[in-house]
Amino acid sequence: MGDSRQSGATVRRVRLGDGQPPAYLITSPCCGVPTLIQAWMADYVRANRAGHLRVACGHGTGDPLLAQHAAGRGCGRRFLIRLDQDPPTVDGSS
Repeated sequence: MGDSRQSGATVRRVRLGDGQPPAYLITSPCCGVPTLIQAWMADYVRANRAGHLRVACGHGTGDPLLAQHAAGRGCGRRFLIRLDQDPPTVDGSS
């Protein structure tokens, strides 16, 4: 599947073996910490958030209430994932 690089970040499609469409594995532009964006979440973001998803480095999307220090990795800097582009890109300037 395709890779996209911008600002030191990577975007890669990965098959999880769960019968769902491939997810996106995105590394943060600041620390390279991976974040997994499930296919259903990418579809939701495209349909309801103009394709823009803001994520904090190391925070991930699994538990939005998890405190940064509890996650134990990443710097907490917020970055923008542009799922409205093909392939998706990462903007680390937020």
